[in-house]
Amino acid sequence: MKKMACLLATSILFTGCFNSKEKISIEPIKAIDFITIHTENGDTTGYRFDNYKVKNYNDDNLSKRIIDTFEKKNLPSVVSKYTNYKMIFFKAVDDTDTIMLRDHPDRFYNMENQLCEYVYFKGKLVQISRFDDGKQSIVWDSR
Repeated sequence: MKKMACLLATSILFTGCFNSKEKISIEPIKAIDFITIHTENGDTTGYRFDNYKVKNYNDDNLSKRIIDTFEKKNLPSVVSKYTNYKMIFFKAVDDTDTIMLRDHPDRFYNMENQLCEYVYFKGKLVQISRFDDGKQSIVWDSR
């Protein structure tokens, strides 16, 4: 009986260790967002890149599904206003103040910690890419 109780307690403790993963959270990085609109010869071209940091990211299917769901739920209604629109996700790095982030974004968020991006062209999703240590893999492309 003691062995059974000890085994049960060990099992609960062991399971608890594996279920202690912190929940993923996704937050905007407004300091490095990018919007520009050009008009030349009567043609208007707009670009908008929205950037997000993902805290407690794990390289697994659940984390990827959470980002996919976030992208679908948070796509701006004005996406078709821009010729090129991107949602870019980065693995969170140490928090820094907004001024440092705005003045030196590449020190904190760059391709080394980029996780994925969703690319829209004239309001339609055309490409989804994942990144691993700065190397891009296109996982879906409509072209």
